[in-house]
Order: sequence, then structure tokens, then C-alpha cells
Amino acid sequence: MIDGKARAFCKALSWRLIASCVLATIAWVLIGDLKTVGFVTLIYNIIQVVVYFIHERIWNYIIGGRRKDYLFR
Repeated sequence: MIDGKARAFCKALSWRLIASCVLATIAWVLIGDLKTVGFVTLIYNIIQVVVYFIHERIWNYIIGGRRKDYLFR
């Protein structure tokens, strides 16, 4: 079964929130400064969004492995 766009977006958003909490916890244990933890978490998530966007754009140019019936759903 293929997820709808809204469900896929919600899954992506919930995953980013979980990943942010994990990162913040690790940073808090290592750094111990709440301001720095917030800054590191924010910068990391911005970088993650940019890298993911670039990754997706690159994959748009890779034709191999695509199924025509999947592309038009």
C-alpha cells in the first residue's frame, strides 16, 4: 500500500520531531547548556532539510528503478 501525501507528510514531520528530541537529548548529555543545545538542534535540522532536498532533486534525475504505474498514482 502506498501512503497518501498527507500521511507521508505527517510521518516525515513526526520523524523529524523524534529525531530532534534524540539529538537534543544527546547534545544535553554532552554539552549541558540548554542555549547551545537549542542552537545545535536548530542548525542540524535546517541542514537536514537542505541536504534531503538536494538528495531528492538528485534522485529525480536517476531514471533506473522507476515504475510507470507508480508515477501516475
